[in-house]
Amino acid sequence: MERGKKTNQDRLFEQVEKRARVEAQGVDASHLAQSLGIPRNLASSLLNELAAEGKIRKKKTRPVLFYCDCREEDQEEEDPFRKFIGFDKSLREQMEKCRLAAIGCHQANNQRDDSGNPSHKCGTALLE
Repeated sequence: MERGKKTNQDRLFEQVEKRARVEAQGVDASHLAQSLGIPRNLASSLLNELAAEGKIRKKKTRPVLFYCDCREEDQEEEDPFRKFIGFDKSLREQMEKCRLAAIGCHQANNQRDDSGNPSHKCGTALLE
């Protein structure tokens, strides 16, 4: 390999790190692959390798999301789920589901309908 030339894995890591500052919930392999011009299955394989090495984190959602802990220092104080005993061990999976649900509700509440009014879809099924 030529000296100074970045590998696809390096480029993927940079993209995950860059997008982690903007997209707190993570990014999926297909978007990363598309932005780098590589096949999705290659991106997925390389991302899984990065996750196994501990360089990035993997959320087992559909689609699978990848993110970087580079924002974790900023989020540590504002993450209410960190107050629960076992948030990072025995309750880790449940806390992640709650966090994703909260993020989804936040995004749904920030959407607007065709007339420009706020669209409050999150939780409306419970009220009906």
